[in-house]
Amino acid sequence: MPFAPSPTDGSLPADLVLLAAERAVTVTREEHHQDVLSGRTGQAVVELRPCPITSGKHAGQDGLEVVLDGRRVGELTRLMAQRYRPLVDHLTAGGYRAGCEAFLQEDARGTQVELRLPAAPTAAGLPSARHRPPRRRAGHGARTRSGRVR
Repeated sequence: MPFAPSPTDGSLPADLVLLAAERAVTVTREEHHQDVLSGRTGQAVVELRPCPITSGKHAGQDGLEVVLDGRRVGELTRLMAQRYRPLVDHLTAGGYRAGCEAFLQEDARGTQVELRLPAAPTAAGLPSARHRPPRRRAGHGARTRSGRVR
C-alpha cells in the first residue's frame, strides 16, 4: 500500500497524504540545517517537495527536499529521489502534498533524519485529484413516513 490513511482528528492538514512507512530512507545535507534540527529528536511528520539537487555531481537534477514545519531540513539522495519523485509529482499534480514519518536522532554530527517511505513506490491507489463531495439533489436522502430513504 503506497499510502497510509491520514488521521481524521485534524492533526494533519487535509491536503497532506501520509505515505506508507515501510522502509527506512536516509536524508542527506542535514548538516546545513542544524539551525532547524538542533535539539529536536523523536518522531515527526515531514513533507517531501520537488526541488533541484543542490550540490555535488548531480546538482541541478530533479530531487526531493525534506521539509519540517515549513523549513527545509535536507534532501533525498539522487537514487532515492529518482525512486520517489514520480509518486510525489503525482500527488502534487492532484493538489496534494506528500508527507511521511521521520525519525530525528542526535549523534556526534548533530540531528540526523531518517524517513519511512513505501517499499515499492507507485501511484496506484493514491488520490489523483481532489474532488468536491457530490452535491445532494433536492429530496435525495429524505426519509418517508415509514423511515425509508427516498
